[in-house]
Amino acid sequence: MMRALIAILIILNLVFSLSLSAQTKQKTKKKTLPKQTIQQPAKAITPIESLPIMTLLPGQGIKLVSVTNGQGKYLDSIITSKGLLVIFISNNCDYVEKASEHWQSMIKYAKEIGLGYALINTHIANDTMNTPLKMENYAIQHSIRYDYFSDEGALLARLFKVSYLPQVFLFNSDKKLYYSGPIEDNPSEPRLSQKIFIKDAIDAMTSSTILPMPLLLFNKPGCDFDPGKQ
Repeated sequence: MMRALIAILIILNLVFSLSLSAQTKQKTKKKTLPKQTIQQPAKAITPIESLPIMTLLPGQGIKLVSVTNGQGKYLDSIITSKGLLVIFISNNCDYVEKASEHWQSMIKYAKEIGLGYALINTHIANDTMNTPLKMENYAIQHSIRYDYFSDEGALLARLFKVSYLPQVFLFNSDKKLYYSGPIEDNPSEPRLSQKIFIKDAIDAMTSSTILPMPLLLFNKPGCDFDPGKQ
């Protein structure tokens, strides 16, 4: 009798265990695992082809004529013992207009510290918005009382591989490229800029310190410009 009772208890315990296991499996099946979100890498900005750092100053033999005084000069004669700042602009680019306070202040700064500078209007042939007369009017409107050179046919811009406006280039006293790129970290809204890249580059170059890598906080650095083929 005792053996029969023990056998019944063992069977009931086994049935209970199997039932509990089945319920656990069913709950596991019904439980929906949260979907894993795969973080996509940030879309990279396609790098714009530009002159490699330490490139020798291009176009030294190209004569540039200033619309403010009619004089012709070569970049080779403008560079000083401190170096050379080259700024490419045009009369009809909204990015140039918005940044006019910055590029004009950089030219003033270059003059103060003895750094050579060249403000260049680059344009393709037959561009009616950037004729010498339009450049003269632009110079008057923006109180440009220094050389404002015309790069008709974009000959110099082609050698510099200019791809947007405004675009700046900084060369050291050995005529080697030290910095090229935009003026500031917010070209679409220059007044909101936190860093003036070209100012940092000038200070680093003239003080022989390491230029910090600028953080590119924009998607478009300026007005698109294609100088075309020669």
